[in-house]
Amino acid sequence: MEKVKTKGDISRNVKNNKSIIIKSILITFAILLLVYIGISIFFISHFNFNSTINGIDVSKMTVNKANKLLAANINETSLKLEERNGVEEKINGKDIDLKYTLDDKIKSLKDNQSAFGWIFSFFSKKDSNMHISLSCNEDLLEEQVNNLNCFKEENITEPKSAYLQYENGEYKIVKEEGGTKVKKEQLLSVLKESIKKGEYTINLEKEDCYEKPKYTLESEELTKIKETLDKYVSTKITYEFGNKEEILNGDIIHNWISLDENLDISINETMVQDYVTSLASSYNTFGSTRDFKTSSGTTIKVSGGDYGWVIDKSQEREKILEDIKSGVNESREPIYSQTAKSRDVNDIGNSYVEIDLTRQHVWVYIDGELKIETDCVTGDVNKKYETPTGVYYLNYKRKGKTLVGEKDKNGKPEYETWVDYWMPFNGNIGLHDATWRKEFGGDIYIKNGSHGCVNLPPKKAKEIFATIEKNIPVIVYKS
Repeated sequence: MEKVKTKGDISRNVKNNKSIIIKSILITFAILLLVYIGISIFFISHFNFNSTINGIDVSKMTVNKANKLLAANINETSLKLEERNGVEEKINGKDIDLKYTLDDKIKSLKDNQSAFGWIFSFFSKKDSNMHISLSCNEDLLEEQVNNLNCFKEENITEPKSAYLQYENGEYKIVKEEGGTKVKKEQLLSVLKESIKKGEYTINLEKEDCYEKPKYTLESEELTKIKETLDKYVSTKITYEFGNKEEILNGDIIHNWISLDENLDISINETMVQDYVTSLASSYNTFGSTRDFKTSSGTTIKVSGGDYGWVIDKSQEREKILEDIKSGVNESREPIYSQTAKSRDVNDIGNSYVEIDLTRQHVWVYIDGELKIETDCVTGDVNKKYETPTGVYYLNYKRKGKTLVGEKDKNGKPEYETWVDYWMPFNGNIGLHDATWRKEFGGDIYIKNGSHGCVNLPPKKAKEIFATIEKNIPVIVYKS
């Protein structure tokens, strides 16, 4: 028959089981504690888990073994230089006598680790990354740097500042170019510091080892200069030459403008002068040969004389420079030192004095209408006093004048003659009355002509004097 368990029996069993469990826990804990202590004792003389020195794993190593590993590793160490455009270069550690400054530093690092904290290092590297300073032979380092490809002339591209470029009537800022020129002293300094820190990869861009352009796209100086230059090239001068025009604008002006390395603006005055000279070449009529329709109906060519349009090149150059700096937009004539009556093909206009030396005759036209005509006597041909041909201005007119000739060998003037109406057009040569003559025209001028002046009958001289004004063209020709 089976024995029935009493409450007392059950209670005793429970107590026994609890005791067993407790004992088991205590034994397990004791074992774990012994294991932990044992491992801790191990780490008294060894580096903790996940320990690195300058990136080299020394976990579970003794100080001596770590020393040997670091010493052996340094022989294979190289410095990697990351340059622009994806270029990389290396400096071998052995070539610069790269070495750890060990001494007792390894031991110090080990002693600073907690042997009983090994369990935390097992799960994290945070407190297990250590560093020892490196050193090198700086003379060898500089030698290796000097031999880098980035310092070879063929590999060096100078930095190029942002600059201003004229385009479609205004200036654009063109972005700078960094180039590949390395600052040697900066690189040496960075390398020395990296070696001390045990850093083997050096990015030259990040370490500011490249020469920089003076001006960049964001440079305030460039923006300000752009404003000034845009003002200059906004200048538009429309030159009026009768029914013709010449336009000076930014498309021409920008070629005259330059900037130095300090962004100082200069306008090439020689080029401005050349432009004005080109205008003068095209539109000056002074000294030109003209087609002239005579009173007899024939068209002849007349050259010589002082008549015609003349641009004042010096003043016009200065006016252009002033206008450019002001950014003007205007239509105007150039500044003239001398003007004529018309900007048509015939710059003489339709008011003029016509003198035909062959026919010994004078005509006066006002606004295209013949007002006066008369015979005359011009310069004596035989005595070589012939009146010069050409187109001239009437210099002035004066009532009452004593005409004095050149002095002879005795110092006396060749003649002294009073005239009532004096109208010079070529120095001392002019139109005037000749009261001493009874006849005019014909061939008198060949043997009994004047000293170069145009002698007129007194009555006609008076009429001409009253009709013409200063600067009226005087055309002298041979038909």
